[in-house]
Amino acid sequence: MELNGHLEHDPLDYYDDDGLSDYLDDCELDLEPGEGSPSIFDMDTMTTRKGGIGGSLKGTNGITDQALEDMRNAYYAASFPGCSAYDSATFYLLQAEVLVGKRRYREALAAALVAEKVGGHSKVADAIKMICLYQLNDDDRFKKLKQQLVSSGLGGLSETLMKQARGTIEVSNWVPEFLNCLERMSNNKQK
Repeated sequence: MELNGHLEHDPLDYYDDDGLSDYLDDCELDLEPGEGSPSIFDMDTMTTRKGGIGGSLKGTNGITDQALEDMRNAYYAASFPGCSAYDSATFYLLQAEVLVGKRRYREALAAALVAEKVGGHSKVADAIKMICLYQLNDDDRFKKLKQQLVSSGLGGLSETLMKQARGTIEVSNWVPEFLNCLERMSNNKQK
């Protein structure tokens, strides 16, 4: 119902009021940095510092293997006290999918990495990692996962995750074309 042009309540509040979301919020992983201390999940830190986790970007766009391993280990260690009863790949994959939905890509990537470590390779983990790596600008890993998922298909994913994976693949296909078009237009203007 509208009141003075505004909704009385947000219709999406229904989705924020589910038990899993509340549980995951209660099981908050305290991955945000404290005052003055950079987090390994802070992209600015990853791009500006050299060495260790902060020097995680390779020559171009990409997160180092060591940074991914540290990310995974930190996520697992932070989740241990509250979530150890659910120490299964399914739990971490579900957590990763919820985090992708909340656009918390670094944490979602870490949860997917933990799920792979605990339960082995899965298409769901690959889809989550692909989405997160695209958002975190890791071009090399993203392209490999994209190629794998396109060739194997997106069957077996939840409807939401399938839509997000398809959307990421489509955007990754048309953004370079769009940028090339803008560049050509700019070059034509200059002539």
